[in-house]
Amino acid sequence: MGTDLTIDVGTLYAFLLVLARISGAFIFVPIPGIQAGPQIARVVMSVSLTLALQPRWPVIDAAGVSFPLLMGWMFSEAAMGLAVGLAVSFLTEGFQMGAQIISLQAGYSF
Repeated sequence: MGTDLTIDVGTLYAFLLVLARISGAFIFVPIPGIQAGPQIARVVMSVSLTLALQPRWPVIDAAGVSFPLLMGWMFSEAAMGLAVGLAVSFLTEGFQMGAQIISLQAGYSF
């Protein structure tokens, strides 16, 4: 009566690619209060968001994928995630610096 849980290799590759992009983004995205908690929270958030995005995973034919090709895809996905995370981080820091400049001028005027 037992059932076998089988996961297609292409599905596993798609999971790893999406996880690489999401994890790369979560490294630099400034989430309020996340530094006060344990570091495992970012891992749990990355995996849960990756699983939530399952309908949008790419369809990969595992027969035509070699190890160097998979590593190239993983590197490019991680680089894209890091770039998005850095862009959001720079944008947030820019807004924060602008607010500090405005508040400093407002303080001098009082």
